[in-house]
Amino acid sequence: LQNGDTIAGVTETSPGTVATAPVAGSPYAITASSAVGGTYVASNYTTTYVPGALTIAPAPLVVTADSTSKTYGTAITLAPTAFTSAGLKNGDTIAAVTEASPPAGSSASRATAERP
Repeated sequence: LQNGDTIAGVTETSPGTVATAPVAGSPYAITASSAVGGTYVASNYTTTYVPGALTIAPAPLVVTADSTSKTYGTAITLAPTAFTSAGLKNGDTIAAVTEASPPAGSSASRATAERP
C-alpha cells in the first residue's frame, strides 16, 4: 500500500473451515479476494492475492475399556463393545474395539489377574 492507504478487510475462504474437514486434506488453501474499505482504491493498484494455509490437527480421542471381573476357574470373553470413548467429533462413532487381557481363560489365577 502507498501513501498511507489502508484496507479494511478481504474475503477469505477455505474448504478446511467446516467442522467436518478431515485432517487428511490438510493443509487447506486459504484464498483471499475482494479487498475493500479503508482508504484503498482498487484502481490505484494491481492487486495480487497469495493463498495462505489452514492446517488441521487431529482431535484427541480417549478409548477406555470397561472394567469387569470373573470367578477363578471360569473363562471370560471380552466384548468388543465394552468400552467408552471421549472426544469423538461430528457424529463419528466407534463400532467396536479389540480388547485383550491375557490370561482371560479359566486358568487365570487371582495373582495373575492382578498383574498390570
